Amino acid sequence: ALVVCELAGVVEKVGFRATSLETLRQMVAANVGITLLPKLAVMPPVAPNEHIALRDFAAPPPKRQIALLWRRSDAREELMHGLADETARVAAAVLGAEAVTGAARRRR
Repeated sequence: ALVVCELAGVVEKVGFRATSLETLRQMVAANVGITLLPKLAVMPPVAPNEHIALRDFAAPPPKRQIALLWRRSDAREELMHGLADETARVAAAVLGAEAVTGAARRRR
């Protein structure tokens, strides 16, 4: 998030930061800053706040890839495959299928 802000010419104010998404939301609601939040951080059951305006990025939006890795010899291999499949399923249901393009690819 900080890199995206820096690309837009915005820099972090030294000594003024938060590490939790809820604290960031509250800082914005109190009109003491702006922030970038993942979409999941503002979706229900998170209550909307009249003091917070949500804006999407213009195309193409910034993105990141998240991976789940484990050793082939791990005794929990099937559990890990199930976790990967379920994570991809939930992400697709919440964020849309385009958010998980290429997800849950199995490499054996």
